[in-house]
Amino acid sequence: MLHYRLPESAAENVPGLAERPGREYFAWVCPDLIRSGIVPEHIVRLRDAVYCRETGIELLTPEAGHTALSRRSDYGDKQMGYGACIPELKGVLPDFRACNAVELSEGVLLFSPSAKGDKLLQCLMRESASVFFDPNMNQTAMKCGLLPLFDHSLRRFVDA
Repeated sequence: MLHYRLPESAAENVPGLAERPGREYFAWVCPDLIRSGIVPEHIVRLRDAVYCRETGIELLTPEAGHTALSRRSDYGDKQMGYGACIPELKGVLPDFRACNAVELSEGVLLFSPSAKGDKLLQCLMRESASVFFDPNMNQTAMKCGLLPLFDHSLRRFVDA
């Protein structure tokens, strides 16, 4: 789930949902949002949204953030069954279409959620661990996360 907060100047230029079917709407509007520099204020995983609904946590609050949820003792146990009770998913949650992103001091590397991407990511992590204490390395920080692939132009950088 994506939550955008549009400035008033941009809100009047965004077409209404009735102009396109739901599945096509975001693909139709997304290029204009990117061009305007408008990014989601919140990105909520489907599993997190279901967990919040079941436990009464209001979405889009700090308590509903993935990091805060993952610290809860019952979070991991409940995640295993999600998707099984949603008939249209037939027990499987849809792909999030995100890649693994690793931010280094030199830039960001993107890895696909595939065997090739996993192998490349493992090689990077192994190499980083082997030179971690080397004083000649200028690597002071490494951030890992998931990057949604809403912008199709990013796909050419994945596993490159």
